[in-house]
Amino acid sequence: MDRQLKGIVAATLAAPYVASLLMALRIVIFEYRSANALFTERFYGDIALLGTIGLFYAGLPTLILSLIAASILNMLKLRSVASSLLFGSVVGSAFGLFLSASSFRDNVHLMLIFAASGAICGWIYWRIAIRRTPPNGHAIEAE
Repeated sequence: MDRQLKGIVAATLAAPYVASLLMALRIVIFEYRSANALFTERFYGDIALLGTIGLFYAGLPTLILSLIAASILNMLKLRSVASSLLFGSVVGSAFGLFLSASSFRDNVHLMLIFAASGAICGWIYWRIAIRRTPPNGHAIEAE
């Protein structure tokens, strides 16, 4: 249970930063059409600022939805990475739908970005909470 809580908290903390990075990459790729912005400190500072604002804005709802999703995964005994990716993308899509509710047609990219961010956070959760350690308990000794 300790690993599951750590996975939920880590995925919740990572979610707004991953979404901010994906939104910024979309802008760089499709609007600037130049990768030069990726090599500036301001780019990463803006991502950190936007991610922190997102964390304060949606941290608690994300944590609650993540707890519900992890509980469902645990109750159904779903341990595969695919199930964690799916549940993560559902949680991410819920926030994408919430943020794009004013105009779905104009904000399809937000739903896709948040679904991808949720899937990445689902993988983070799976990696921390579900993935098993080697039989002898030490990763170094397993090699």
